[in-house]
Amino acid sequence: MIKIEVQEMVNVCCRCCGYKYEDDCFVYSICPVCDWENEPIPDDYVSSANGNQTLKQYKDSYLNKNKVSNG
Repeated sequence: MIKIEVQEMVNVCCRCCGYKYEDDCFVYSICPVCDWENEPIPDDYVSSANGNQTLKQYKDSYLNKNKVSNG
């Protein structure tokens, strides 16, 4: 008999853009809107998964990119 584990979906709120979505894992989930990969690190630490930027740097970059493309 094969045992299949079903992972429960959890509600996630992106720390970068605030988008709310469901994922099977909160840690290391990737936001479908801004592509921020959630890592278990403080906001002021550099994230290697997010282009070697802090959360603030990534937010600023994301917001500036959207201003240019929307404006």
